Amino acid sequence: MTYAIRCPTTRMVEFFDLPGVQKCPFCPGSHATYQCGPPAKVKGVPHVVGDKLAKHMDWAAGREFSSRSERKRVYKNMGLNLTSAAELRRKHGMLRKIGGIYSYAGQKDHRSSAEKPLVTTKDGVEVV
Repeated sequence: MTYAIRCPTTRMVEFFDLPGVQKCPFCPGSHATYQCGPPAKVKGVPHVVGDKLAKHMDWAAGREFSSRSERKRVYKNMGLNLTSAAELRRKHGMLRKIGGIYSYAGQKDHRSSAEKPLVTTKDGVEVV
């Protein structure tokens, strides 16, 4: 299991192998670690996802959870649904994917390769 701290001053993250309070490398203070990373391995078929979750605050339900079954039970009692963004997109066309933007120094043309002509002359005239 992996543990981490997030420095409240610098917002930087540092990872540790042991739980507890650890000295912060970014500021003079010490901070409590939290559990992160993939869950520990369990015996059984490799594709079976374990029930244990890292303890975390779920703001939709207003409480902390440490297992998937607990979260599922509480969500059902409260009438909440846990749906991924991909599923919303697939079923309802919501949460439209927005493409990434990149640039580099001296860039003059911001069109994608699909928008650019395949062949141009020296003068910049597009050839069909």
